[in-house]
Order: sequence, then C-alpha cells, then structure tokens
Amino acid sequence: MKYLMRDYIYGWHWENFKASYEHGNSAIFNFLAVQLIFVAQIIKTAGWAQLVIASGYFISLAICCLSIFTHPAELRTMYYVCPLTTNEREKLVRNSYIFRVAVHMLILTIGNIFMMMAVRFSASVFIYITINAFIISTLLPYGKKDGLLSYVMVLIIICTITDCWQFDILMSSFTPIIEERFLYSIMVLIEFPVCIGYARQVKRKLKSAAVYEEVVL
Repeated sequence: MKYLMRDYIYGWHWENFKASYEHGNSAIFNFLAVQLIFVAQIIKTAGWAQLVIASGYFISLAICCLSIFTHPAELRTMYYVCPLTTNEREKLVRNSYIFRVAVHMLILTIGNIFMMMAVRFSASVFIYITINAFIISTLLPYGKKDGLLSYVMVLIIICTITDCWQFDILMSSFTPIIEERFLYSIMVLIEFPVCIGYARQVKRKLKSAAVYEEVVL
C-alpha cells in the first residue's frame, strides 16, 4: 500500500501534465476547459442549489480527470530495471490501476454526496451517478495509437451528459419515472456495451504495460 500511494503522489508532477498533453490527450484538457466555462456561466446566473450541484460535480470531475491523464498505465522506470519477472510487473501494474480507480471513485463520491446533502437525496439518482462515477474512475489515459481514444471520450461525454440530466431531475421536487427509465435505458443499451469493448482494451493495455519495450515503443 505504501508504494502504491508513493507512486500515485509522484504522478502529480508538472512534467506528467506536459507529457500527457504531448502524447495525444489534448482532447480531455479541452473538455475540462469547456466545463470550466460552463461552471463560470452557472456562477453568474444560477441560484444556490445550481451552484452547489455544479461545484460538487465538476470540481471532483476535473480533479479525477486530471488524475487519470497524469497517471498512465505503466510503471516508473526503476521497476523495469529491477530484477522482476513479467508476472510480478503485471501484478504491480494491476495493483496500481486498482488503487487509482479507488482514489478516483472516492473523489467523485465525495462530490456527489456533498451535492445531495445540499439539495435532496434520491436513491435512483444516487445509484445512477455512482455507476457513472465508477465508469469514469476506470478510465485510462489514451495514446495516439492504442485504440482507447474513442472509448474514453465516448464514455466521458455520455456519463457527463446523463449525470447533468440526473442533476436536473434532482432539482425538481420529485423524480420523474419516465425520465429515469429512459436514462437507465441509455446506460444499459449504450454505456454498458461500450464498457465491454473498453474493458478488453484495458486488459490489453495493462498487460503490455508490464513489458518495458512495449511501453517505450
């Protein structure tokens, strides 16, 4: 656990932000810029409840996205030069990925709980945004040729749009059943199939991250 936390903290370096941008992750930073403009507009025009929802969600989402794209699915150089077997490196990569997913999930859940405490609690909305939070937490930074770009961007966009729709429902005094069923249909018919394809890419990505030659090339 100690080395996992140390490596995670080590990932928050300015060099990692630059490397992430240069390796083809500019789209996610543009996405965050758009969200920042959206929040600024809410601050200017919205009431207290809308401001709480916007800050609780988008601040935690921004932190989570920055964490995702500055912590690639690969080990620090010292782990590749140490006398470790491929299986041992795969275990390190897998444990590091699971640790980051847990951290991202914690960040997003805190934002969601803060938001609901300030507005109102709805079990169906909370379950939905928690599932979306888990999906976002599992995302990996994509490269220019690794096949993750389309999956990552589709999942982020769908999760953000459907979450915002859920927040609009949260602002009302009751939960519309038809809208809730429609949103859950989107999750089952669109999000989950995309997640299945994405999971295959993650499995391949984590396996290749244990091989130094594949990480470098």
